[in-house]
Amino acid sequence: MPEGPEVRRIVERLDKHSSNGVLKGLGFVDPRYSPGGTQLRDDYDALISALPVKIHGVRCHGKFIYWELDGFVIFHTLGMNGTWRERHPSKNHRLTFNIEKSNGKDMKLYYKDSRCFGTFKVFQQPVAQEKLTRKITKDLGPDLLNQPKIADEEVLARFRKHQHKSLPEVLMNQKIFAGIGNYLKAEILHECKLSPHTLVRELSDDELLHLHHIARWHIKASYDARGATIRDYVMPDGSIGTTQYKFKVYSQRKCKSCGDATIRQNTADKRATWWCDTCQKLPESSVMAQMKLF
Repeated sequence: MPEGPEVRRIVERLDKHSSNGVLKGLGFVDPRYSPGGTQLRDDYDALISALPVKIHGVRCHGKFIYWELDGFVIFHTLGMNGTWRERHPSKNHRLTFNIEKSNGKDMKLYYKDSRCFGTFKVFQQPVAQEKLTRKITKDLGPDLLNQPKIADEEVLARFRKHQHKSLPEVLMNQKIFAGIGNYLKAEILHECKLSPHTLVRELSDDELLHLHHIARWHIKASYDARGATIRDYVMPDGSIGTTQYKFKVYSQRKCKSCGDATIRQNTADKRATWWCDTCQKLPESSVMAQMKLF
Protein backbone atom coordinates (compact mmCIF):
# COMPACT_ATOMS: atom_id res chain seq x y z
CA MET A 1 0.00 0.00 0.00
CA PRO A 2 1.41 3.42 -0.89
CA GLU A 3 2.51 5.14 2.31
CA GLY A 4 2.94 8.79 3.22
CA PRO A 5 6.08 9.42 1.09
CA GLU A 6 4.69 7.75 -2.06
CA VAL A 7 1.30 9.42 -1.69
CA ARG A 8 2.84 12.85 -1.32
CA ARG A 9 5.06 12.36 -4.39
CA ILE A 10 2.07 11.21 -6.45
CA VAL A 11 -0.01 14.15 -5.22
CA GLU A 12 2.71 16.66 -6.08
CA ARG A 13 2.76 15.33 -9.63
CA LEU A 14 -1.03 15.42 -9.93
CA ASP A 15 -1.16 18.95 -8.54
CA LYS A 16 1.52 20.11 -10.97
CA HIS A 17 -0.63 19.07 -13.92
CA SER A 18 -4.09 19.98 -12.64
CA SER A 19 -3.82 22.94 -10.24
CA ASN A 20 -5.68 25.98 -11.62
CA GLY A 21 -6.81 23.85 -14.53
CA VAL A 22 -10.29 22.56 -15.37
CA LEU A 23 -11.82 19.13 -14.91
CA LYS A 24 -13.69 18.79 -18.20
CA GLY A 25 -14.94 15.24 -17.91
CA LEU A 26 -14.68 11.79 -16.38
CA GLY A 27 -14.05 8.69 -18.44
CA PHE A 28 -15.71 5.65 -16.89
CA VAL A 29 -13.90 2.42 -17.72
CA ASP A 30 -14.74 0.03 -14.89
CA PRO A 31 -18.29 -0.39 -13.49
CA ARG A 32 -16.92 -0.15 -9.96
CA TYR A 33 -15.60 3.33 -10.75
CA SER A 34 -18.69 4.46 -12.65
CA PRO A 35 -21.93 6.13 -11.47
CA GLY A 36 -23.65 3.66 -9.16
CA GLY A 37 -20.44 1.68 -8.63
CA THR A 38 -19.00 0.72 -5.27
CA GLN A 39 -15.83 2.83 -5.50
CA LEU A 40 -17.34 6.11 -6.78
CA ARG A 41 -19.73 7.46 -4.17
CA ASP A 42 -21.88 10.24 -2.74
CA ASP A 43 -22.39 13.45 -4.79
CA TYR A 44 -20.86 12.25 -8.07
CA ASP A 45 -24.09 12.98 -10.01
CA ALA A 46 -23.95 16.64 -8.98
CA LEU A 47 -20.29 16.84 -10.04
CA ILE A 48 -20.98 15.26 -13.42
CA SER A 49 -23.84 17.72 -14.00
CA ALA A 50 -21.61 20.68 -13.02
CA LEU A 51 -18.71 19.82 -15.36
CA PRO A 52 -16.53 21.54 -16.39
CA VAL A 53 -15.29 22.78 -13.00
CA LYS A 54 -12.10 24.52 -11.96
CA ILE A 55 -9.46 22.54 -10.06
CA HIS A 56 -7.94 24.51 -7.20
CA GLY A 57 -5.42 21.83 -6.31
CA VAL A 58 -4.65 18.30 -5.20
CA ARG A 59 -3.52 17.86 -1.58
CA CYS A 60 -2.82 15.07 0.89
CA HIS A 61 -2.72 14.46 4.61
CA GLY A 62 -0.80 11.30 5.34
CA LYS A 63 -2.21 8.68 2.96
CA PHE A 64 -5.47 10.59 2.43
CA ILE A 65 -5.75 12.52 -0.87
CA TYR A 66 -8.26 15.24 -1.69
CA TRP A 67 -9.01 17.14 -4.90
CA GLU A 68 -10.29 20.68 -4.26
CA LEU A 69 -12.64 21.75 -7.03
CA ASP A 70 -14.94 24.70 -7.56
CA GLY A 71 -17.97 23.71 -5.49
CA PHE A 72 -16.75 20.19 -4.67
CA VAL A 73 -14.11 18.17 -2.86
CA ILE A 74 -13.17 14.63 -3.90
CA PHE A 75 -11.89 12.39 -1.09
CA HIS A 76 -9.54 9.84 -2.61
CA THR A 77 -7.64 6.84 -1.29
CA LEU A 78 -5.29 4.62 -3.30
CA GLY A 79 -6.14 1.40 -1.47
CA MET A 80 -3.52 -1.34 -1.64
CA ASN A 81 -1.83 -0.41 -4.92
CA GLY A 82 -3.80 2.26 -6.75
CA THR A 83 -1.81 4.87 -8.66
CA TRP A 84 -2.06 7.37 -11.52
CA ARG A 85 -0.56 7.47 -15.00
CA GLU A 86 -0.02 10.27 -17.47
CA ARG A 87 -0.04 7.73 -20.30
CA HIS A 88 -2.72 5.13 -20.91
CA PRO A 89 -1.84 2.05 -18.82
CA SER A 90 -1.67 -1.33 -20.50
CA LYS A 91 -3.99 -2.88 -17.90
CA ASN A 92 -6.00 -2.20 -14.72
CA HIS A 93 -7.21 1.19 -16.00
CA ARG A 94 -10.32 2.15 -13.98
CA LEU A 95 -11.08 5.86 -14.42
CA THR A 96 -9.92 8.83 -16.49
CA PHE A 97 -9.82 12.51 -15.54
CA ASN A 98 -10.01 14.72 -18.64
CA ILE A 99 -8.25 17.95 -17.73
CA GLU A 100 -7.48 21.26 -19.35
CA LYS A 101 -4.25 22.44 -17.78
CA SER A 102 -3.67 26.02 -16.69
CA ASN A 103 -1.73 26.62 -19.91
CA GLY A 104 -4.75 25.63 -21.99
CA LYS A 105 -3.45 22.22 -23.08
CA ASP A 106 -5.66 19.15 -22.72
CA MET A 107 -4.42 16.19 -20.71
CA LYS A 108 -5.72 12.87 -19.46
CA LEU A 109 -4.86 11.40 -16.07
CA TYR A 110 -5.49 7.67 -15.76
CA TYR A 111 -6.30 5.97 -12.47
CA LYS A 112 -4.90 2.43 -12.32
CA ASP A 113 -5.77 -0.10 -9.63
CA SER A 114 -5.32 -3.87 -9.93
CA ARG A 115 -7.22 -4.71 -6.73
CA CYS A 116 -9.83 -1.95 -6.93
CA PHE A 117 -9.57 -1.01 -3.25
CA GLY A 118 -9.04 2.69 -4.04
CA THR A 119 -12.03 5.00 -3.55
CA PHE A 120 -13.42 8.34 -4.75
CA LYS A 121 -16.00 10.09 -2.55
CA VAL A 122 -17.45 13.30 -4.00
CA PHE A 123 -18.91 15.94 -1.67
CA GLN A 124 -20.59 19.18 -2.68
CA GLN A 125 -20.08 22.48 -0.87
CA PRO A 126 -20.77 23.67 1.77
CA VAL A 127 -20.93 20.18 3.31
CA ALA A 128 -17.66 19.26 1.58
CA GLN A 129 -15.61 21.76 3.59
CA GLU A 130 -17.15 20.61 6.87
CA LYS A 131 -16.34 16.98 6.05
CA LEU A 132 -12.80 17.88 4.96
CA THR A 133 -12.09 19.85 8.14
CA ARG A 134 -13.39 17.00 10.29
CA LYS A 135 -11.39 14.44 8.31
CA ILE A 136 -8.09 16.28 8.78
CA THR A 137 -8.56 17.56 12.33
CA LYS A 138 -10.59 14.78 13.94
CA ASP A 139 -10.30 11.55 11.96
CA LEU A 140 -6.57 11.76 11.20
CA GLY A 141 -3.59 12.47 13.40
CA PRO A 142 -0.79 14.92 12.56
CA ASP A 143 0.84 14.33 9.17
CA LEU A 144 4.36 13.17 10.06
CA LEU A 145 5.72 14.28 6.70
CA ASN A 146 3.87 17.45 5.90
CA GLN A 147 3.39 19.26 9.20
CA PRO A 148 5.75 21.07 11.58
CA LYS A 149 7.06 19.07 14.53
CA ILE A 150 4.42 18.85 17.23
CA ALA A 151 5.11 19.52 20.91
CA ASP A 152 6.55 16.70 23.02
CA GLU A 153 3.54 16.92 25.32
CA GLU A 154 1.16 16.17 22.45
CA VAL A 155 3.33 13.32 21.17
CA LEU A 156 3.30 11.69 24.60
CA ALA A 157 -0.43 12.27 25.06
CA ARG A 158 -1.15 10.56 21.75
CA PHE A 159 0.96 7.56 22.72
CA ARG A 160 -0.20 7.33 26.34
CA LYS A 161 -3.86 7.32 25.29
CA HIS A 162 -3.14 3.82 23.96
CA GLN A 163 -1.04 2.46 26.83
CA HIS A 164 -2.06 -1.17 26.37
CA LYS A 165 -1.65 -1.28 22.59
CA SER A 166 1.39 -2.68 20.84
CA LEU A 167 3.74 -0.39 18.92
CA PRO A 168 2.63 -1.74 15.50
CA GLU A 169 -1.00 -0.99 16.38
CA VAL A 170 -0.18 2.58 17.35
CA LEU A 171 2.16 3.29 14.43
CA MET A 172 -0.37 1.97 11.91
CA ASN A 173 -3.32 3.86 13.41
CA GLN A 174 -3.79 6.90 11.17
CA LYS A 175 -5.86 8.62 13.85
CA ILE A 176 -2.75 8.85 16.04
CA PHE A 177 -0.11 9.78 13.45
CA ALA A 178 -0.82 9.91 9.72
CA GLY A 179 1.42 8.54 7.00
CA ILE A 180 2.98 5.34 8.37
CA GLY A 181 2.31 2.04 6.63
CA ASN A 182 3.77 -1.43 6.71
CA TYR A 183 7.31 -0.87 5.44
CA LEU A 184 7.84 2.26 7.52
CA LYS A 185 6.51 0.50 10.62
CA ALA A 186 9.05 -2.28 10.20
CA GLU A 187 12.00 0.02 9.52
CA ILE A 188 11.14 2.39 12.38
CA LEU A 189 10.92 -0.42 14.94
CA HIS A 190 14.17 -1.91 13.64
CA GLU A 191 15.96 1.43 13.90
CA CYS A 192 14.74 1.78 17.50
CA LYS A 193 15.77 -1.84 18.26
CA LEU A 194 12.27 -2.57 19.57
CA SER A 195 10.38 -5.84 19.25
CA PRO A 196 7.01 -5.48 17.52
CA HIS A 197 5.49 -7.12 20.61
CA THR A 198 6.41 -4.13 22.77
CA LEU A 199 3.50 -2.29 24.39
CA VAL A 200 3.31 1.49 24.72
CA ARG A 201 3.20 1.29 28.53
CA GLU A 202 6.53 -0.54 28.55
CA LEU A 203 8.40 2.50 27.18
CA SER A 204 9.53 5.60 29.05
CA ASP A 205 8.64 9.08 27.88
CA ASP A 206 12.13 9.52 26.45
CA GLU A 207 11.85 6.25 24.53
CA LEU A 208 8.49 7.27 23.06
CA LEU A 209 9.84 10.65 22.00
CA HIS A 210 12.81 8.89 20.39
CA LEU A 211 10.42 6.56 18.55
CA HIS A 212 8.50 9.56 17.24
CA HIS A 213 11.74 11.26 16.16
CA ILE A 214 12.86 8.14 14.28
CA ALA A 215 9.43 7.86 12.64
CA ARG A 216 9.71 11.42 11.33
CA TRP A 217 13.27 10.76 10.13
CA HIS A 218 12.32 7.62 8.20
CA ILE A 219 9.26 9.08 6.52
CA LYS A 220 11.31 12.10 5.41
CA ALA A 221 14.21 9.89 4.23
CA SER A 222 11.84 7.80 2.13
CA TYR A 223 10.23 10.92 0.65
CA ASP A 224 13.63 12.41 -0.20
CA ALA A 225 14.45 9.16 -2.03
CA ARG A 226 11.23 9.63 -4.05
CA GLY A 227 9.50 6.85 -2.14
CA ALA A 228 10.31 3.23 -1.51
CA THR A 229 11.71 1.19 -4.37
CA ILE A 230 8.78 -1.21 -4.55
CA ARG A 231 7.44 -2.15 -7.95
CA ASP A 232 3.83 -1.10 -7.22
CA TYR A 233 4.84 2.44 -6.29
CA VAL A 234 5.33 4.04 -9.68
CA MET A 235 4.95 7.76 -10.22
CA PRO A 236 2.38 9.16 -12.70
CA ASP A 237 5.19 9.85 -15.19
CA GLY A 238 6.28 6.20 -15.00
CA SER A 239 9.41 6.76 -12.88
CA ILE A 240 10.16 4.92 -9.63
CA GLY A 241 12.05 5.77 -6.47
CA THR A 242 15.81 5.82 -6.19
CA THR A 243 17.84 3.31 -4.21
CA GLN A 244 18.77 5.80 -1.49
CA TYR A 245 16.17 4.49 0.97
CA LYS A 246 17.03 0.84 1.47
CA PHE A 247 15.16 -1.64 3.62
CA LYS A 248 17.02 -3.29 6.46
CA VAL A 249 14.29 -5.75 7.47
CA TYR A 250 11.11 -5.13 5.47
CA SER A 251 10.68 -7.90 2.89
CA GLN A 252 14.27 -9.00 3.50
CA ARG A 253 15.41 -12.59 4.06
CA LYS A 254 18.29 -11.45 6.26
CA CYS A 255 18.69 -8.45 8.53
CA LYS A 256 20.97 -5.92 6.88
CA SER A 257 22.39 -4.92 10.26
CA CYS A 258 23.44 -8.28 11.74
CA GLY A 259 22.99 -10.79 8.93
CA ASP A 260 20.64 -13.08 10.85
CA ALA A 261 17.42 -14.36 9.30
CA THR A 262 14.44 -12.03 9.62
CA ILE A 263 11.04 -13.03 10.92
CA ARG A 264 7.82 -12.36 8.99
CA GLN A 265 5.05 -12.48 11.54
CA ASN A 266 1.43 -11.37 11.79
CA THR A 267 1.41 -8.93 14.69
CA ALA A 268 -1.33 -7.26 16.75
CA ASP A 269 -2.02 -4.70 14.00
CA LYS A 270 -3.26 -7.64 11.89
CA ARG A 271 -0.55 -7.07 9.32
CA ALA A 272 2.66 -8.93 8.54
CA THR A 273 5.67 -7.40 10.27
CA TRP A 274 9.27 -8.11 9.27
CA TRP A 275 11.70 -7.93 12.19
CA CYS A 276 14.96 -9.27 13.58
CA ASP A 277 14.88 -10.91 17.02
CA THR A 278 18.64 -10.45 17.30
CA CYS A 279 18.53 -6.67 16.90
CA GLN A 280 15.06 -5.98 18.25
CA LYS A 281 14.30 -6.78 21.87
CA LEU A 282 11.49 -6.30 24.36
CA PRO A 283 12.12 -3.55 26.95
CA GLU A 284 13.72 -4.75 30.18
CA SER A 285 10.52 -4.05 32.12
CA SER A 286 8.60 -6.43 29.85
CA VAL A 287 11.25 -9.15 30.14
CA MET A 288 11.24 -8.90 33.93
CA ALA A 289 7.45 -9.08 34.01
CA GLN A 290 7.48 -12.23 31.91
CA MET A 291 10.13 -13.84 34.14
CA LYS A 292 7.84 -13.37 37.15
CA LEU A 293 5.29 -15.63 35.49
CA PHE A 294 7.61 -18.63 35.87
